[in-house]
Amino acid sequence: MLEGTQKFGVVECVPAAPAHSNELAERIVAGLRGQEERIRKQAAAVLIPAHGILVAGKDLFAAIDALERIDWNAWCILAQKLLP
Repeated sequence: MLEGTQKFGVVECVPAAPAHSNELAERIVAGLRGQEERIRKQAAAVLIPAHGILVAGKDLFAAIDALERIDWNAWCILAQKLLP
């Protein structure tokens, strides 16, 4: 994990569900539950298979910052795994 994303902790991957369904909404809420303090300070995120990443933040700028940091961290992990 890169230093810039450590404050977000482990980003949970919630089970997939159909788009626009109550089931998907419930899984997202369950994935973010317990991270309320992170959201008040900055942001928290969950990964959703077949959908992507969902970020909840204290404001739009915090959410965008978190999204960029988490996305970059994921790219770096993937790139590292592809190295010989």
